[in-house]
Amino acid sequence: MGLVSGALFLLWKKHKVLRYLSPFIGATLMIAVYFFSYWTMFGIGTTFNSLFDLIQGVSCAVLACLLHFALEKAGAFRLLN
Repeated sequence: MGLVSGALFLLWKKHKVLRYLSPFIGATLMIAVYFFSYWTMFGIGTTFNSLFDLIQGVSCAVLACLLHFALEKAGAFRLLN
């Protein structure tokens, strides 16, 4: 999830709105992989756990976007350049 999100974020660095979609795309990929692994290893009955993975992925993506937006507004990334 982190690798995909980071790569897409760097790829879309110039776009103001589009780059904030990358954590949600990474979370969607995480949920798809977890769903497939639950289904293949334990059967279709355990795919209910993917709902909790959905909550985890979306909440982490929202927190990451909010944190990055706050740090960007505070000028923290100008110190790195």
